[in-house]
Amino acid sequence: MDYYKTTLHDFAIIGRLATQQEDETSAWMQQSWFEFEEHLMDLQSLVAYPLHEAVDCWGISSDQTEFLAPITTKGYYLAGIQVDKKSQAPKGWTYWELPDQEYLVVKTNVLTIDQSVQTLFEIILPKEQVRINGAIQEFYAATDTPGELWLYCPIEALD
Repeated sequence: MDYYKTTLHDFAIIGRLATQQEDETSAWMQQSWFEFEEHLMDLQSLVAYPLHEAVDCWGISSDQTEFLAPITTKGYYLAGIQVDKKSQAPKGWTYWELPDQEYLVVKTNVLTIDQSVQTLFEIILPKEQVRINGAIQEFYAATDTPGELWLYCPIEALD
């Protein structure tokens, strides 16, 4: 499996926020994507490209008790696009700013994501001598084939 390391400097996402209730399955995240797609044109004034075409999108996960931590029992999921850090979220939208972070990036698809995550934890992380230090984030590139995505895995060196 191909992967690489990169550092992303702090950046902002505006999107539709879904809140997980305790013991809820992953279907709760889909609601934020549905709302995001339905109301995407609300964000046109915040970006310099036409939103009626395919756009790069982020799926940002976070625990409800600690921002950007892996979800334990209840979580948040923000389906959105990257915007300028000076942007204001329109009514019904949520603004999150992500800090500087080193990531291990893995390309996968919706059919093999579980296998990719297993390979990440069993092979790649030990090989790179790093550990995950936050929630794994999703990036959907507009130029990719539908169903493909990039997992941005926040990492830090082992002690």
